[in-house]
Amino acid sequence: MPYLGTFLTDLTMIDTAIKDTYDSGFINFDKKRKEFEYLAQIKLLQSAAQLYHMRPDHGFFDWFYSIRIYDDNER
Repeated sequence: MPYLGTFLTDLTMIDTAIKDTYDSGFINFDKKRKEFEYLAQIKLLQSAAQLYHMRPDHGFFDWFYSIRIYDDNER
């Protein structure tokens, strides 16, 4: 899923910056709505990603595994 870290950061910021309840004791539904919007967007992106069919690129794997790995002395 693209930018999962960004979504999680934004959710954390919403959770820490906005109180769960008002001083009067009522639930802060604006906070809950914002959290729901982010979670709904994550769910939408996850469901769209299930439609992708990615095939392995064997040429890339051959190149990647042929790269020489240097030990500490050679670095």
